[in-house]
Amino acid sequence: MDTPAEAGYAASWTTEGTSGENTVTEAEWLECTEPEKMLEFLRDSGSASDRKLRLFGCACCRRVWHHMDKYSRMAIGLAEKYTDATAARWKRVWYKVTTWPGGGWWEAGGHRHGRSRMAAFLMVNRSVGVEDLMEAKFALSGLEEALQGVAQCHLLHDLFGNPFGLVALDPAWLSWHGGTVVKLAHAAYEERHLPAGTLDNGRLAVLGDALEEAGCTDSDILGHLRGPGPHVRGCWAVDLILGKE
Repeated sequence: MDTPAEAGYAASWTTEGTSGENTVTEAEWLECTEPEKMLEFLRDSGSASDRKLRLFGCACCRRVWHHMDKYSRMAIGLAEKYTDATAARWKRVWYKVTTWPGGGWWEAGGHRHGRSRMAAFLMVNRSVGVEDLMEAKFALSGLEEALQGVAQCHLLHDLFGNPFGLVALDPAWLSWHGGTVVKLAHAAYEERHLPAGTLDNGRLAVLGDALEEAGCTDSDILGHLRGPGPHVRGCWAVDLILGKE
């Protein structure tokens, strides 16, 4: 059954599709201020990889960095470092994390470091899904910064862009001047501001300029690269150039 939409929306978040799945319009995605609804859409549409979800979770954890103990911070660092690793590698990472001094996340209790440790350790699981992110968000619910839903929506927009308006890159742009665009994208991906984990806006602006010089006129990708962000590892525009999913 359809639920009446709020004013200004084309349809409700709970409108049922032909197969009973939840559907969402493009306008709702772009305007949403509730990260849970965006995550539910990504889950139902099957448009989110474990890697992207992991990086979103890591970015959320970095927003509460000062609440995390050294083990939580180390776990986030490993999750980001090995985000493209194989399942076998993730098994070794998980073993390493769960043998750290102080016990596993399950022994951490209800204090603030324990809650942040649970969220961080969920990110080093070899497969991260929307349910894991919901559990991580619940673990962080006692930390005031974790409740900034609008900020989390900004992160989701940065990582996933507009699922309704996919951008196609011309291979000629990527090979322009010996692969300059790809090299700049790789540098932007690797050189972050820590501990915030944000990408450098200046590097992204230069990347946008190079992409335009190479022949790109797409306003979505150019506008995003030149936008204020915040941008984090997994930014859809940088990932698109680097061929990451």
